[in-house]
Amino acid sequence: MMRQLTLCGLLIGLVLFNACEKKTTEEPKPGRPPVADAGDDFTAPISADIVLDGSGSYDPDTNQLTYQWTVKSSPSGSNPTLSDATKVKAKLVADATGDYTIQLAVSDGVHPEVTDDVVVTVTDVEALLIDQRIESDLVIKDLFSDPNTPDCIVDGDIYVSAALTVEPGVVIQFQPESGFATKETGSLSAVGNATKPIVFKGTSASPGSWSSILFDSNNPANKLEYVTLEYGGFQEYYLGNQEAMVIVGDAARADIKHCTFLNSQNYGLYLYDEAVSVMLEDNQFLGNEGPAAYLHASQMAWMDKASDYAGEGNANGKQFLQVAASNVEKSATWPALNVPFRIAGTAKTTDASVVVTVEAGARIQFEGDDAGIWVDKGALKAVGTAAAPIVFTGAVESPGAWSALYFSTSNANNELSYVTVAYGGSGYYYTGNRESSVTVDKDARLTITNSTIGYSKNYGLYVFEEGELEAFGNNTFEGNEGAPLYLNSNSLGMLDAASDYSGDSAPNGLQFVEADNREDIDKSATWQKLDVPFRMVGTHKINATDVVIEVRPGAILSFADENSGIWVEKGAFKAIGTAQEKIQFVGVSPAKGAWSALYFDTNNTHNELQHIVAEYGGSGYYYTGNKESIITVSGNGRLKLTNSTIRNSRNYGVYVYSGGTLTESGNAFSGNAVNVESK
Repeated sequence: MMRQLTLCGLLIGLVLFNACEKKTTEEPKPGRPPVADAGDDFTAPISADIVLDGSGSYDPDTNQLTYQWTVKSSPSGSNPTLSDATKVKAKLVADATGDYTIQLAVSDGVHPEVTDDVVVTVTDVEALLIDQRIESDLVIKDLFSDPNTPDCIVDGDIYVSAALTVEPGVVIQFQPESGFATKETGSLSAVGNATKPIVFKGTSASPGSWSSILFDSNNPANKLEYVTLEYGGFQEYYLGNQEAMVIVGDAARADIKHCTFLNSQNYGLYLYDEAVSVMLEDNQFLGNEGPAAYLHASQMAWMDKASDYAGEGNANGKQFLQVAASNVEKSATWPALNVPFRIAGTAKTTDASVVVTVEAGARIQFEGDDAGIWVDKGALKAVGTAAAPIVFTGAVESPGAWSALYFSTSNANNELSYVTVAYGGSGYYYTGNRESSVTVDKDARLTITNSTIGYSKNYGLYVFEEGELEAFGNNTFEGNEGAPLYLNSNSLGMLDAASDYSGDSAPNGLQFVEADNREDIDKSATWQKLDVPFRMVGTHKINATDVVIEVRPGAILSFADENSGIWVEKGAFKAIGTAQEKIQFVGVSPAKGAWSALYFDTNNTHNELQHIVAEYGGSGYYYTGNKESIITVSGNGRLKLTNSTIRNSRNYGVYVYSGGTLTESGNAFSGNAVNVESK
């Protein structure tokens, strides 16, 4: 019994030992096996170079793969050959029609090789050849499912005067210098889809290997959708004569949606000035040697925000849209794109109904000293945000690189808000040769808020006489080579104390606001304390009975020359400072008689000077009766003068004509020949 049990135990032990040994020898390899993918089954003509593509294969563990293509089966009597059979892409040369089953074996060197088959159906159907004008309706069909095999070959400049339709999945190969041109009532409708795009390509992967698609007809059937255009853009006279893959001619139209413009010799898209309509949607411009598109100022609104004009991941050679000068005759919105617009020349609004709206975040560059925007009629409304300001700048960052934003209209829509304007001020003729980045013409008006105007060749902002700042506040002027702004004294009341006129981080070349006298002051206003003086040029005359000009504490009025001063002919002038913030009336140079006078010629009880410093005046300019005094009160005048300092006049500190009224107390006089004279 014991021997039997022992024998049974031995037998059981042997079985267990063998089982353990077998389990050890069949333990799985580490990691995961690769996946073989020979591609989808497809058809190809017998004359084609048939490419087998195994690039869909992969190894989950990222091991290096090896490939082996073999012919598994072929038509009876055929003798096919494979080249590059150990590469991810191989080539099949078929010598008979029928089905060829090709097997791809993939190995990662760790696991057993895996396989996948692809069936290539070889036919005796040949690609459609188009080498003459299309004068009757034609449909180009998808003959071959192989994306590398052209379904149609185009040889020459092919005029299309009928309806040409391209079906989804079609591959059209253009011979060198070849392309399509729709003429008269002809049309080209190439509408693919996301899974079966249409391909227009050349005979080689080289920019300019074919010419272009020219839409030269005003036919609503002109459409490109889900089309990839690659390696075109050769400049061919009969196909639009531009280095672009798609050209829309004068009086023509086209819808272009979900298309890819790839590796053009220059532009992807070119629009002639009088193109009727171009509808763009969600296109990609990649690897083109020039800008994504060439267009005109009147067409900027046609550019859509969903499209990629930069070529993200495959950048275009020039990172802007090239815009030619033109008149803008219709209202439009200029969008914020992923590249700036670059305008060469002047974009001019030419219809009173036009309002050009610039979208927040838009960037507009100007190329050339004649470049800019002239609001001749209508309006320009550029309203950005703090997070997405609008930028108007030069193509090169140099003062005077372009002209100006020039406003010639009184349209209430003229507005710049959260805008940066930089490197303008060339002084081109339509600005009146004013070297300013923003110019407001006579009788025009403009609102400017929360904006930065900098690096002009001279002034940041120039306002002509009778021009009007409708609203103004919280602006910054920096790095301008001249003064931050130039305007008439009738508009000084629009300037706010919160704006930066000095250019704290980048000082302006002239540290004052220049005020001219070409228009009498005919509206009441308050002149604020700025971070720079007012530079008063000429005689500033208050010339309306109900006008009161009030000057705030701390303000500085610097008078340019011996002809400069303030003449209160009507209305009143009131400058009330404080002991801590006196108002200053001074000359540009510290010389007696450097400026004229504060001349009071009205009996208005609001005429008052308190806590002021007035010095270096008294030139005796004519309107004072040639009296060399800093302050003059006429025979009809009245003035209250208190707690002020009057000094260094050429002659009199204060001169009061007979009949004039001066009430004064607490004043200090020094450096005058005569302090107060009443006659």
